[in-house]
Amino acid sequence: MNRFLNIIFSMQTMGFLLLVFAASIGTATFIENDFGTEAAKAVVYNTNWFNILMLLLAINLVANIFIYKLYKPKKFTIFLFHFSFLVILLGSAITRFVSYEGMMHIREGSSSSSISSDNTYMDVIITDGNDTVYDSDKTRPTILTPRAYSSSVSFNDQKYSFKSVKYVPNAQEIITEIDGEGDPYIVIVTSDGRGRQSTYFKYNTSGPLGPNLLNFGDEMAENAINIKIDGDAFLVHSADTIYTVSMMGGVNDTLVPDQWHPFELRTLYEINNSTLVPTNFYMNGGIDFAPYDGNDMNFTDVVVIEATSGNETKRLGLRGGKGFEGVANTVQFDDVSVQLRYGSKRISLPFEVKLLDFQLERYPGSNSPSSYASEVVLIDKSEGLEMPYRIYMNHVLNYGGYRFFQSSYDKDELGTILSVNHDYWGTLFTYIGYFLMTLGMFLTVFNRSSRFAKLGELMKNKDMSFKGGAATLLVALFLITPDLVAQHNHAPGEIHPVDK
Repeated sequence: MNRFLNIIFSMQTMGFLLLVFAASIGTATFIENDFGTEAAKAVVYNTNWFNILMLLLAINLVANIFIYKLYKPKKFTIFLFHFSFLVILLGSAITRFVSYEGMMHIREGSSSSSISSDNTYMDVIITDGNDTVYDSDKTRPTILTPRAYSSSVSFNDQKYSFKSVKYVPNAQEIITEIDGEGDPYIVIVTSDGRGRQSTYFKYNTSGPLGPNLLNFGDEMAENAINIKIDGDAFLVHSADTIYTVSMMGGVNDTLVPDQWHPFELRTLYEINNSTLVPTNFYMNGGIDFAPYDGNDMNFTDVVVIEATSGNETKRLGLRGGKGFEGVANTVQFDDVSVQLRYGSKRISLPFEVKLLDFQLERYPGSNSPSSYASEVVLIDKSEGLEMPYRIYMNHVLNYGGYRFFQSSYDKDELGTILSVNHDYWGTLFTYIGYFLMTLGMFLTVFNRSSRFAKLGELMKNKDMSFKGGAATLLVALFLITPDLVAQHNHAPGEIHPVDK
């Protein structure tokens, strides 16, 4: 047992842990650069193994304080340096496990008393109309961890299992052929002179198509463009005249109203001052998701979930993510309805913030923003407080343990997005740790028992020859190395990336 403890608390183990820590931080930096902050959190910072690594570093550090008796008065400065790392670790642990952060969106003239959580959750509601069960799990699927979520819920002696199988950032819906039993889908591109738009229709559904109503199915709808499947072909019916223009060099034609006519892919049809072109048809189609690589960043992320009950498995896509409360989606298993939602949760604040004015400045002769700020009023009715404040870069609003940072703004420049952090104790302990670390380093220079002082005494020897000077330098390096090992190898380093 003693041998095991000697290994665990040895300097070699500390060095190994520090190497693992450094490699982890380096890897997380590359992941964050290539895949974003959320991926770095999911793979490194918010994992259990990283928490265990931090705990082992703290335990090893405490043990070495007693092994090397750093608590003695003559070693007080070295002890202070080591103790500062423990305080920083404590601050980071509070930040990681107790504190929270989120985003607050406010429009000009409006107030908000809640934030959208930084953490994301998968909520499941199962009901048969009489009984209902609810399950919620904190999860963070990313492009590197698409299978991060897995859970099961028992309801009326039946087990329902859920797992994430795909994660699509900035996802747009696409139609594709799927294995098994799909549904007929048709994709139509329409234009009314203001731009082109691609729309898909599932069989036996209807919806707007430019200025017209399109009905895709067996049942006819009045005042609509009706399209139905006839064997391997399509037929179209309309109460208005349709003009056709073949895009493949064919013959143009006029389709008289109130009759069924062939409806062909890649043919342009003109009706009611708008044009439409059927581009694709999928006999066994289904909805899938693909990343949108254009300039439009309004698409939300999508997590694809497989829901299983008995031998039946169904797939569904959930739009949501950090900063979004998510859109609920429902699947049916016989008489049981299963609703899932993925996204952030609302966190209520004990006060409200009102946005008076959002201000944006641009570089001269450019549309690029140079700075932006929010003129707000913090209203705490319980304290009878109304405090005006201006939030901008490096000018943070602090109140009640909450810190409000200027983060982003709405495209129309009539709303602001504030980053909110509730981490009073974590921040306090971290700053105290930094102060103690600086104080320990400063006092070490004046400690006569430190190896820095011994190095100074050796350098005072004015009779050193060249060889003696070289020898002294080697001795000095030998003497200073244990202090550097003691002061750095025991230190886990700054750990704020754990929850940043």
